[in-house]
Amino acid sequence: MGTRPVTDRLHGQLPPVAMLPWLASLLLPAVRANALGATALGAFALTYGIAVWLVLNKRGPSRAPIALAVLLTTIALTCAREFGDFWYLPMPFVFAVWSLITVDYGAPLVNVIGVLVVHLLGVWVGSDAPPIVIGAFLTFLAGMLTFVVLRLSRAVAELEAAREELAHTAVGQERQRFARDLHDLLGHTLSLVVVKAEAVRRLIPRDPAKAQDQAADIEAVGRRALAEVRQAVSGYREPSLPEELAGARAALVAAGVTAELPDPGELPAAAPPVLGWVVREGVTNVLRHARARRCLIDLHTVDGTTVLTITNDGTTPTKTPITWGNGLNGLTERVHSAGGELTATPTPAGFTLRVSVPTGEQP
Repeated sequence: MGTRPVTDRLHGQLPPVAMLPWLASLLLPAVRANALGATALGAFALTYGIAVWLVLNKRGPSRAPIALAVLLTTIALTCAREFGDFWYLPMPFVFAVWSLITVDYGAPLVNVIGVLVVHLLGVWVGSDAPPIVIGAFLTFLAGMLTFVVLRLSRAVAELEAAREELAHTAVGQERQRFARDLHDLLGHTLSLVVVKAEAVRRLIPRDPAKAQDQAADIEAVGRRALAEVRQAVSGYREPSLPEELAGARAALVAAGVTAELPDPGELPAAAPPVLGWVVREGVTNVLRHARARRCLIDLHTVDGTTVLTITNDGTTPTKTPITWGNGLNGLTERVHSAGGELTATPTPAGFTLRVSVPTGEQP
């Protein structure tokens, strides 16, 4: 996610108000302190609140929080004698602020230094050992809790960002899948409609009866396309290999292409479902681009791998690089997701599409 300034990363993750209620612990020393001590505590509390707000709400690097942290430390050290028996209470607030500022730059070490500072301060004010130990413990605890909470808040924020990114990625993948399905479904169907419409146009003058049959086929193809689009919209649809072969035979014959296809009864029992998409897209490309007179589809299984080959004798120039459009790109994604391989190569006699996929049900 990249490295950003600490103030930017913490923005909005920990509200400043969460750091303020503990100021109530300063009320007791403020009541017992003299006028100078009470004034010092008031200035201390105000400086603490501003420093916390600046660190947690301001984006980008700023020297103001560091300056306020220095002022906060100075007030706590110079006025410690005025706080009476509670000389150590400001120190947890001081090092909580330093933890906010140094969360990326060694906050645990800063809090260890805080323990040492409390011990030296206790000696300077002439305190007994128990208050020194209590003050050191509270200072270290406050600083480390601040450090841990900030790190946890950041981790939660990064997890939320990662979850949103995954959601956006999933949406994008679903859009690609849906676009690919529509391309494969409608590309084949519309190509077949165009071929049959051309047949109707040719047959009307000389054989109206056959033209009527072809027109009926166009209607049937249109109805089937509507049903397939509805299935694609409502959920994922895997085409049936026998159905695709039957549709490919009808489309090729209507286009005047000699079709040599496997008999449905000879198909491998465990033929992968993705081969239905291969037949659909391969035959669509033959009808659209090849201007072929003969199309051969061969399907066989060798050593646990099903191999499908679609060969035509179209006019694909062997010296022209193959342009992979949406159809072949989408088909390649399908085959790769099924653990297979796809090759599409021009030959001196036409064009060959070859797909090999592990036998069995594929995801």
